[in-house]
Amino acid sequence: MKNIFLMLMLCASVFAANTISVSSVADDGAGMVTFSLDYMFDDEVGGFQFDFLVEGIGTALMYDSVSGGDAAVAFNSVTTNSSGTMLGFSFTGGTMAAETSGHFMDVMATYDVTDVAICATIHAVEDCTNGQPACSGAEGDTRMVLSDSAGQPLESSFTMSTWTVGSSCGTTDTGDCACSGDLDNDISPYEFGLSKNYPNPFNPTTTIGYDIKTAGEVSIVIYDMTGREVRNLVSDYANPGSYSVVWNAKNNQGLEVSAGMYVYKMIAGDFVQVNKMLLVK
Repeated sequence: MKNIFLMLMLCASVFAANTISVSSVADDGAGMVTFSLDYMFDDEVGGFQFDFLVEGIGTALMYDSVSGGDAAVAFNSVTTNSSGTMLGFSFTGGTMAAETSGHFMDVMATYDVTDVAICATIHAVEDCTNGQPACSGAEGDTRMVLSDSAGQPLESSFTMSTWTVGSSCGTTDTGDCACSGDLDNDISPYEFGLSKNYPNPFNPTTTIGYDIKTAGEVSIVIYDMTGREVRNLVSDYANPGSYSVVWNAKNNQGLEVSAGMYVYKMIAGDFVQVNKMLLVK
């Protein structure tokens, strides 16, 4: 991301630390996440630009918007793009005061639910330190920079953290996810499962519930007690989640079947399960 609002020079001889960090994560477990960022500034800050990077997951996050926090109060323009480049500055010369700390802003994004339970790393690079020319990353792109009121770069850093995808935990350590395998939000990653149909016995319809852990093809087929296929009830690609399907006691030709015992079989990847149900008339 090329420099938009800063005329970057060699880093000035500064000794203060200006830090941005992730303070919390609000994750609904179904593809929507909000990262809350906090700050601690020793210098007066007149603008910022950094790439909010989340690495280790299979698909890139799509950043929707930024909102709230002291950055929105100080700067007229606080924006992001879909790849996570955050930019903030003031048309009127607004700044964030030196020796202050608090809530910086919230970053909203969407993720692919196939990445649930993966431990991802959150950071922004490069830090602007004394003597580092232009405080920029590969190919001259600015990755992390704070500026003073005159547009000169300040020493800055982003505290690396971790996030267990699908969970609102694991954001404070710099190594393994703090709660990997121990999700503490209300929605945990799904497991494969095939529920007992309800009602059972039934006439004329019954509902079958099933859960998908990882995205892929899933099939549910109903057989009679001789092993002949009666109804191909589900044959589709499904994302992780909970689903249900209704059987109306008809076969693949749309004809009503006779009363008796039937079995239904679910296949999803390596998962296979068979249950029985009774149709009465």
